[in-house]
Amino acid sequence: MKLEARLKELGYSGEIFTTLNGRSSLYIFLKSLNLHKGTKVAISPFTCVAAIYPLICLGLTPVYIDIDDDFQISLKDLKKKWNDDIAVCIIQSTFGIRSNAELISWVKSRGSVVIADDAHSLGAEFSVSHKDVDAIYLSFGVEKSLSSKIGGALVVNSLDLARKVRDQYDKIHNPSWSTVLYHLVQPLIFPLARRFSFLWSFFKKYSLLYSGVNSFELEGLVIDEKLWVRKLGYVLESYLLFMFKNFEMVTKKREKVVVEYNHIFGKNYNGALIKYPVLKSELSHSQLKAIYSSGLYISNWYDSLIYPSGVNLVIYGYEVGSCPNAEKLSKEIINLPTGNGVDLKTIHRLSDMFHTS
Repeated sequence: MKLEARLKELGYSGEIFTTLNGRSSLYIFLKSLNLHKGTKVAISPFTCVAAIYPLICLGLTPVYIDIDDDFQISLKDLKKKWNDDIAVCIIQSTFGIRSNAELISWVKSRGSVVIADDAHSLGAEFSVSHKDVDAIYLSFGVEKSLSSKIGGALVVNSLDLARKVRDQYDKIHNPSWSTVLYHLVQPLIFPLARRFSFLWSFFKKYSLLYSGVNSFELEGLVIDEKLWVRKLGYVLESYLLFMFKNFEMVTKKREKVVVEYNHIFGKNYNGALIKYPVLKSELSHSQLKAIYSSGLYISNWYDSLIYPSGVNLVIYGYEVGSCPNAEKLSKEIINLPTGNGVDLKTIHRLSDMFHTS
């Protein structure tokens, strides 16, 4: 069974194109729209640089929209900043928390293209239909519910748009064999690097560990699309299909972990979130200490606007102060793990520590 068929089983019913990563999918779709240079694209700055880099490469102008406390695009701020020059809106389901249907409906009513960034949300609950948007792009990178440490997919719901995407997709190439080999060894060395800090330093020093972000993306340097826009290719797609055997198990584990965290933190998140967000301001000093001493892996998503730290905000057109809530939340957020490596006994110990703090 092909990857496209497996994704259709999960509810993605449009035409599906597999790519080397999510940014390749987004780039191909935006390029197929044949937008003029300077065309505006609404997007949240509470995201990874990989979601914005394709805009810079195509000469499009990001319009940064603030987020609400649920980490999703603020409809109020979107309406405030909206103008008829905004041709596209990219809506990210941050951590797998779904955007509401009202937001999507409002953008569609303005005649703009809606792209769902589902890089975090494969396996999460759906509050809106996949058919409500024009296109969806997925990522199968590090820490995703379906992960081969690399890979992406583009789902296009309109037949007319799909034909335009096909024209672009047919022009790009499969990854080189050296690229394939490099990514095939990542699942072997990544767990070792995370467990042993000296290995992490060694692998990073010799560029053996794929971080998911390239140096040219941090600086916003536009390089030839032939150097980074790729199809997934037969070998990597076959490996991703193999990893589907773990998908249901990982998804159920995430759902269970989210419920456990809800009991501890008094929240009501649903589904298989890939990260469980809490804010430092919600916690006492002793509770923060309990989290950091629990042994849980605390990630840094997104402790800097346009993650990771080191992104050239000037090149990416972000004006400090334009999205105050996103800036505040990036300083406050703590991300707890939900993946298959999380030990429920550790979470139970954390719960005990909270109840005695």
